[in-house]
Amino acid sequence: MWRTRIWELQRTFKGHKGAVLHFDVHPSKKLALSVGADKKLIAWDLVAGKYSFIRNMKKVCEAVVFNKSGTRYAIRSGSTVDVYDLTATEAIYTEDIKCHINDTAFLNDDVFVVAGDSESLVLFDAAKKCRLMEFASHKVRVRAVVPVRTSSPDSFLLFSCSSDETVKAWSLQLTEKTSVCLASINVCCRITSMAVHAPGGSATKLLTAPDAESVPAVVAGKKKNLTAKKVLPDVTDSTTKRKGILKDPTVKKAKGSKKLE
Repeated sequence: MWRTRIWELQRTFKGHKGAVLHFDVHPSKKLALSVGADKKLIAWDLVAGKYSFIRNMKKVCEAVVFNKSGTRYAIRSGSTVDVYDLTATEAIYTEDIKCHINDTAFLNDDVFVVAGDSESLVLFDAAKKCRLMEFASHKVRVRAVVPVRTSSPDSFLLFSCSSDETVKAWSLQLTEKTSVCLASINVCCRITSMAVHAPGGSATKLLTAPDAESVPAVVAGKKKNLTAKKVLPDVTDSTTKRKGILKDPTVKKAKGSKKLE
């Protein structure tokens, strides 16, 4: 554990007998969970600098993530996700998506999203123990997902990245079970992971932007076509793209003016 202000090593935690595959810090910043290749789940007391307990798991767990309030956590392994209450030893909900899971993240205390070796993102509700919605997001497998909260408890901004070299921003409405693509960019490289920094209020501003592209969603096993909004046209033409000059459609060419070289 490092103090980033001065990059000073504070503590070294030892407990796993094999490679540490993933860890997550509790929202209180006093507790952390880690999973490793030794099939162990370890709870760490970050204040005292030692482990609180070690739990033997039945399989190698690849990642662990807390929900927003820290009352639950999810562990993914292979194609399954197990959700636990913080004080429980048995999973309260288990889901198998039938393909390898690459990332899992909680949107709120109950709803979590799963990204795997398919083109779809799937949302589950741990409290209701059901699949909430599913929608096609990329052309190939999705590598990572990062949700961002907005001012509305049922509205979320979700970022996803894929092996198709694209990063997309999605508007999710949990009550209406709809998903709308707000933006997409090709980064021209192979993406393996992603982190998002969203200053306060920026997610809400993006969700209220007028331009969006709809995608087909699957809700409770039925396809649903969403109303599409037009995307602003590209203001660059072939000439300006080649020369690197941005064309302003509001400016007219003056008479007798010379051609730009």
